[in-house]
Amino acid sequence: MGDLFGKIRHPRKRAFLRAFAACGRVGKAAEIAGIDRDTHYVWLRSDTEYRHLYESVARPMAGDYAEELAWERAEDGWDEPVYQRGAMVGTIRRFDNNLLLEIMLAISSRISA
Repeated sequence: MGDLFGKIRHPRKRAFLRAFAACGRVGKAAEIAGIDRDTHYVWLRSDTEYRHLYESVARPMAGDYAEELAWERAEDGWDEPVYQRGAMVGTIRRFDNNLLLEIMLAISSRISA
């Protein structure tokens, strides 16, 4: 990921772009980069190279990450703790069928477009 943002000399801008590409959340990326989230929006307006890399590299990477998480949650599920009398006694595997349906509808709309 470092090479993708190497054109940006400002270390906090690079840090933000890397963090956003990895997590897809402006607030979290700003926290990781050590900036105020509003600073990102200032950079978007004032720095064309930053804006270009954000829109053409970081956002698509973040989208890929979000899509991967959605597939994992829909297909693989997650373990939800089961409690009895305040003590955890095991887990139950949960799946998000609604999320899977949304993914499939999104895919079918891309195919038919």
